[in-house]
Amino acid sequence: MEAVTRKRRISAVDLRARVPAIARAVALATPDDLVLIAGKGHERTQEIAGVKHAFYDPDEARIALARRKEAATC
Repeated sequence: MEAVTRKRRISAVDLRARVPAIARAVALATPDDLVLIAGKGHERTQEIAGVKHAFYDPDEARIALARRKEAATC
């Protein structure tokens, strides 16, 4: 709500692949931002063309956060 009351510009990017979408959202976030990863919830697989692949959003978010932290210390 704060973003709306301050009339801050809010933008969206449509990335259909989850890994780059999560990585980009985390990389672009500022300390005042909230990154919402929606759509899969508790599921631990992602189905692509009828084939289930191991995939878990929280794991990808942790990886993206670790990469961001590592990049900030370089």
